[in-house]
Parts: sequence; structure tokens; C-alpha cells
Amino acid sequence: MAVLIDAYCTHFNDNRDVGQGVQEWNRLQALLRKTSRAVMWAFLLLQITALAMMLFSVSGVLLTGVSENWMLFSDIPLILSVGLVIFKAAEVTEKCSRVPSWINSLSINDAVIDSSRHYLVEYVTYSSAGFYVGELRLTSAVALKLLYVSGLAAMGLLTKLGLSGS
Repeated sequence: MAVLIDAYCTHFNDNRDVGQGVQEWNRLQALLRKTSRAVMWAFLLLQITALAMMLFSVSGVLLTGVSENWMLFSDIPLILSVGLVIFKAAEVTEKCSRVPSWINSLSINDAVIDSSRHYLVEYVTYSSAGFYVGELRLTSAVALKLLYVSGLAAMGLLTKLGLSGS
């Protein structure tokens, strides 16, 4: 999906037609919303599964020891892959948020103040395009908060198991 945003920017840079730019951005944001809606439940299930795998692996190692559950460490690449997927989805939103400033840097007409360029910049800004999970716009900040909360949950479980084991 991030490649579509790059393709839009490349195509707009070649044509510099504001009317066509508005129509194409409208199609692009509709495609992003539809794709986000289509993969939302799979995305959430993937996140929950990775969190559960992480918590079960950590608790299994703590309860029985590393020597008996060394196979649980095979979950680490899968858990890290889910983290990568989350950050790649957030990258789509971050690219969308940088498009208005890129458009604003272009010289469409020779005028210093270009009202049609301003309209396109405002249109792209107010469209709030990006990757959505439900009604939440997934940004890098949200992805980092999710990582932080997952780490807190793991540390809480480690602490709980550490206290109950002694």
C-alpha cells in the first residue's frame, strides 16, 4: 500500500494536474480505507496471537526453566514479524501524512501563491488517509505505544511469576 502512495506522488509530479490529483487521491484514500477494513480483523487477530505467544512463551520458560522449554524460543521470529507488520502498516499512514508538504513544495503554476495547489494540499490533509484499524488511524506513535503496552504486559507477567515462584 505504501507503494501506491509513491506511485501517486510520481504520477502527480509528472502531470501536475490538480483536478486529476484530487480525483486520484480520492481513489487512493478509498482504496486504503477499503483495504484497511478488509484486513482489520485479521490484523487484530495477528496482534492478539503474537501477544499471547509472547506471554505463554515467557511464562513457560519461567515456570519450567530454559532447559525444558528451549523450543519456545522458536516463537521469537514470529513475534518479531508481527511487530514488523504493525510498523509497516504505520508506515502507510506516515507516508500519507507527508504527501501534503511534498505537494506544497512543488511549483505547479509560476505564481507564488497558488490557490489550486493550496486546495489540493488541504484536500489531502483533511482526508486523513492512512491505515485504519477500526476507527483508529495507525501511526508510528500508536505502534510504539502498542509495543510499550505489550512490553508492560510481559514484564507484569514476569513479575507475577517471579513472585509466585519464590
